[in-house]
Amino acid sequence: MKINNPDAIYLLLILIPLLISATLRYRSGSRQLLLLGGKWRKKKILDLYLVKFFFSTAMIVLFIITVTLSLLGIVWGQRPVHEEKKGIDVAFVIDVSRSMLAQDIYPSRLDKSVDLMRTTIKSLKGSRFSITMFKGSAVVAVPLTEDVVSIESFLNSLSPSMLSSKGTNPEAALFRAVNSFPQGIGHNGAVILITDGDELEGNLMRGADLAASKNIPVFTIGAGTVEGVPIILADGSVLKDLSGNTVISSLDRDILVRAAERTGGEYFNLSSPSAAANLLDSVKAVNEFSDRKGIRFLNIEHFRFFIMLSLIFIFLNFLIRGVKWKKDF
Repeated sequence: MKINNPDAIYLLLILIPLLISATLRYRSGSRQLLLLGGKWRKKKILDLYLVKFFFSTAMIVLFIITVTLSLLGIVWGQRPVHEEKKGIDVAFVIDVSRSMLAQDIYPSRLDKSVDLMRTTIKSLKGSRFSITMFKGSAVVAVPLTEDVVSIESFLNSLSPSMLSSKGTNPEAALFRAVNSFPQGIGHNGAVILITDGDELEGNLMRGADLAASKNIPVFTIGAGTVEGVPIILADGSVLKDLSGNTVISSLDRDILVRAAERTGGEYFNLSSPSAAANLLDSVKAVNEFSDRKGIRFLNIEHFRFFIMLSLIFIFLNFLIRGVKWKKDF
């Protein structure tokens, strides 16, 4: 249960002066009735007056309570609503291994990749996005959502330190991303894989085969240069292997081209000035930016129920006050 307007509860403070006023009116009314009806019928008069006064006042109190409950915006339960919306489901798959810190693309492969993701998100209005990051393991860090604010917040903190595993396993990342898409009619999605193509674990083509079997195109973005560069770590030192040799990270363009072609997608080089624009054109062309159909669940606000109760209570108040009761009550 959820309350949307908790401040409405202060309306119940009206009950304090109401109950004080009701007490004073009861005492005054009792004295006047005894003067009119005679003290010899005191018990019957006061019993009748007490019952009618109690129930009529109770109806007013219940009326105020139920009106307050209706204004609180009390929500419980959900109902399914069929939804049709124009847009694409885009799963970003981003390599966060240390090789993405290489600076053969300014300011770094990872920073440039984040810029590309931001541009894509801003350009595909009405679409939903997810983010899967990977090293030796893969995690769906942001499930499919239209909430670009939460996505932007995540992108601001994206770094290799967010995953503790070592290595690079694009196959695991593609499996995670492809299986994160919703199942159902009218699904329309694409995967954008951003990596330098290093495969220390897994097999990228097996991930591409899975995407192809589900008719999900994979657009690959090559981050880096074929010549390669050393990897500069956060402390300014150069990454070295176990033998003490400087690690040179270079782009494996061929594997990324083959993975894209296998799925009906396309390959782009991150260093190209037109990479973002060409990627957007290709994504829209393959998916035709068509309608997305599905089911959305809406919270149910139950104010009508309390409004109906309040009307019943005020009607009963008038009924109790207006209807004449038998003398032998």
